[in-house]
Formats: sequence, structure tokens, C-alpha cells
Amino acid sequence: MTKSGWCRTNYHSDGKRRYGPLEAGLCCECSLALVGKEAEKVTRLQEKISDLMEERSQID
Repeated sequence: MTKSGWCRTNYHSDGKRRYGPLEAGLCCECSLALVGKEAEKVTRLQEKISDLMEERSQID
């Protein structure tokens, strides 16, 4: 559900606030940045899992 209002991120890269349609309290720019960060975190966790599985196979 989208509502119009001020983005929860008060100031953006250009130093201005955003007003417009929000999703979960974030503007389009901030929600896209959040998705990118989550994708990076998932990738790091997948790499860590594969490293741990490799280490476990070496121990066995």
C-alpha cells in the first residue's frame, strides 16, 4: 500500500528531503537502495555458507 508523505530518510545524497508516494515509509530511491543492500547481504551469507560447508567437508 502506498501513501504520500515525507520519506523516513530525512536527507538524501543531494541534501534534500523527498515528498511523494511512499512504500513502507521510504521513497522510491531509498527503497531501491535498501533492496541493493539486502542483495549484497544475501550474497555474503551464501559465500559464508559455502566456505563453511567446504571447511566441514575437509574436516570429515
